[in-house]
Amino acid sequence: SSDFKIVYGEDKSVAATLYIMEPNEKGDLIEKESFPLKFEKELYLSWVPGNEKIVLGYKSQTDVTAPVSQIAPIPQIILLDLTTKEQKTKKQKSLVQGEQMNLNTKVSPDGKWLAYITINFPGKAQNPIPLYQMDASRTCLISLQDNQKNCLAPTPNENPELIGWKKDGKSVFVADQEGISDQIYELNLEGTKALRFTQGEQSIQVARLNSAGDAI
Repeated sequence: SSDFKIVYGEDKSVAATLYIMEPNEKGDLIEKESFPLKFEKELYLSWVPGNEKIVLGYKSQTDVTAPVSQIAPIPQIILLDLTTKEQKTKKQKSLVQGEQMNLNTKVSPDGKWLAYITINFPGKAQNPIPLYQMDASRTCLISLQDNQKNCLAPTPNENPELIGWKKDGKSVFVADQEGISDQIYELNLEGTKALRFTQGEQSIQVARLNSAGDAI
């Protein structure tokens, strides 16, 4: 019970653990290592190719002593290095913090870039059409080596939904509205253009890229 608190009528976890499991010769899952986390909600996890690092997107705990009007979970994305042997020195690298963003991220096939959606991008929106009182958002990349940030070309409605990486790792697929229809766009890493991938008028409910990155 000490691990949970009631905050304004909501059950919020104040302590959690990430477990790394592996099967033994019998096929049973055995704990390899564990890592304590402090998050409120919306935990997303993505493995980096090579299986030595994990990208975690979550909303961290807030200061319960702050005024009610100022209490809001802080979204952040971190890189967890599993190769560090000592638990106390296990390396965490902050990739993005303090931005209003979608925490469902996608790692490039070569493990060099992380794609995510943010409303905090350099410059002003080119042609924003606010939906549901939301600000214009953009697809951006963060280098997993040096945290270099690069925002890609805007889509027509500037409200993209991240689908995934193309097989060659040179472009990202997103979905967005255009007029009264939904379309899928291919964004190159140079950020120079958004190429419409689909045609016609349709309403896309769900779009998923396969693990090979060669079919949606």
